[in-house]
Amino acid sequence: MKNLKLPTLVAGAFLAGAVSAAATTVTFEDLGLVAPGSAEDGFGLTPYTTGTAFGEVENWNRFTSGGVAFENRTIPAFGSWDEWAYSNQTDTTTAGFGNDLSSWAGGGADPLTGATIAGGTYGIASGANTWIDLPSTLRVPTSIMVTNTTYAALAMRDGDAFSKKFGGARGTDPDFFLLSILGENAMGSVTGSVDLYLADYRSADSAGDFIRADWVKVDLTGLGTDVARLTFDLTSSDTGAFGINTPAYFAVDNLVVVPEPSAMLLVSFGLGGWFFTRRPRPARLGTVPSTIVPGLLAAIAFAGAGSASGQGISADDDAIVGWASSVTSIIRGPINAADYSLGYATFGEPENALGKADVVAKDQVSAPVVSLGDGGQITLSFDPPIGNGDGPDFAVFENGFTDEFLELAFVEVSSDGTNFKRFPASALRQVGQQIGPFDAVKPSGLYNLAGIYPAGVGTPFDLADLGMQEASHVRIIDVVGSIDPAYGEGRLINDPFPTAYRTGGFDLDAIAVLHQLPFHFGTDDDKFLTYELWATAKFDIEHREPVDMTGAQADADSDGMTNLQEYAFWTNPTNITIPLSLEILHLFDEEVVEVRLPLLPGLRPDLDYNIEGSSGFVYWQSHGGLNEVQADVESDEQEFFRLVVEPLGDDAR
Repeated sequence: MKNLKLPTLVAGAFLAGAVSAAATTVTFEDLGLVAPGSAEDGFGLTPYTTGTAFGEVENWNRFTSGGVAFENRTIPAFGSWDEWAYSNQTDTTTAGFGNDLSSWAGGGADPLTGATIAGGTYGIASGANTWIDLPSTLRVPTSIMVTNTTYAALAMRDGDAFSKKFGGARGTDPDFFLLSILGENAMGSVTGSVDLYLADYRSADSAGDFIRADWVKVDLTGLGTDVARLTFDLTSSDTGAFGINTPAYFAVDNLVVVPEPSAMLLVSFGLGGWFFTRRPRPARLGTVPSTIVPGLLAAIAFAGAGSASGQGISADDDAIVGWASSVTSIIRGPINAADYSLGYATFGEPENALGKADVVAKDQVSAPVVSLGDGGQITLSFDPPIGNGDGPDFAVFENGFTDEFLELAFVEVSSDGTNFKRFPASALRQVGQQIGPFDAVKPSGLYNLAGIYPAGVGTPFDLADLGMQEASHVRIIDVVGSIDPAYGEGRLINDPFPTAYRTGGFDLDAIAVLHQLPFHFGTDDDKFLTYELWATAKFDIEHREPVDMTGAQADADSDGMTNLQEYAFWTNPTNITIPLSLEILHLFDEEVVEVRLPLLPGLRPDLDYNIEGSSGFVYWQSHGGLNEVQADVESDEQEFFRLVVEPLGDDAR
């Protein structure tokens, strides 16, 4: 039996009435800054998670404007913030770090003309690599307005204690400050990019040199129609040992996003959907492709350093129910990807990765680990398979010496040992200067990468992030830390490089299992009989005041799933979740598909679940139930499937 799993659906609860597919403009005016000269740099926000950076507590916060969430990090001990803030400050003359929350334009931007509005609210980005995760219903960014901050502009114009005066003493140095905006789909693949010079002194005629002081509208349509994340990268001609010296700040306003074209239809029906296209004969079983309507993957939010699953897992954690049972394959990489003549990593046996994590002394000489080398990989299997439970489902252990000397790896999972999905990973690190083999680096800003914790603590991963219900295999792939595009994979991740020793690359100690199949989903206390009882238990006062976010059609955690959908699929309404997926279970005689919803702990007694099919979004046919639903699909035809979840009786929400 061939099991084709459609990646991550947006599970659709029935909505009364149509939802507008009009463009959304993020103006920041809905954030409530009233007093002139106000700003929010994160110290007035409530953290949703905490971590450590530079040996101090870091708080990760979030604010939302126009339905789009912005991440913010503060380190109270240093009084510092980064990622995103918002402000209505208008100071264009005060130099220095103390004025890091003012646009050099002197205010926000008019959404129609781009003219400066003194006292208007706008966003401020801090960091050479920042990002915005777009909601699953808004995956087509069309434009954004950008300008310099006063802090960065005056540092470039006049120089300061940390950064040079652009142009140099003679005004002829070819300096620049470049903002690159990249689109990424939900799998982390780049969909397009656009560049904007915030300052440019490279012209042969110095009269052409400039530092932007006005708002500029940037066309984002070239990024495509399936953009899950906008990434903002800053580069400068003025660099040093720690990256760019130019203050890594810029201001934004009036981000315009619209639903992806096919998503407009889905949203107007109030439903998630699945788009299955058949290839003409003579396609054979196992070769028939499935195509997903772009834009249906829910956004994954950062949880600071780590993964979407949160904090590290101790090797002695009582939640661990098992460990990897066998090694399927291993491919060692070279000890230096830039010089294969030096040979390959040889330390440790593959079987060292089986069983319990046992590296606690951080002594690699005697530690039972297996070193992968640059880009090397190992695949482990699990019997019984890992299951998707509440929270993280497994954890990967490395043998990091300290929390600032780490080696990283990508993580992929498979339910059949053949088809693997990678957890979308990124690292908010500068790529202007290579991190050396023994350089200490902060672990913050790393997302869905194994190895972010020292020995004895595992990095957690949640199958729900990929819309999967089980995994029989986990593959660990070493991150080649070189910033040279010839050796790095995809978006560059700056990691200690080279590590030209037989112990080079990621050193896998073990993989712990937190949920197995069969497993118990939740607790008996979690099996509430009505939505109202569930909502009473799940939401705290912060979700009820000053705005009540507990209603069935509200989205308390801004993850693209309504509270009713979270209730229907047993997910957490206060923690961002990627919804479950429909599965195509069989292909019979080339013309029949069988569809069902993956395993749930049960069906809510006050809801009706039903799979429907349509060939064109106009007439939908009920297939009645969730198991062994079959539909005829002729060659060259397409079929859409949707899951309708409705309250029973007159309880329409």
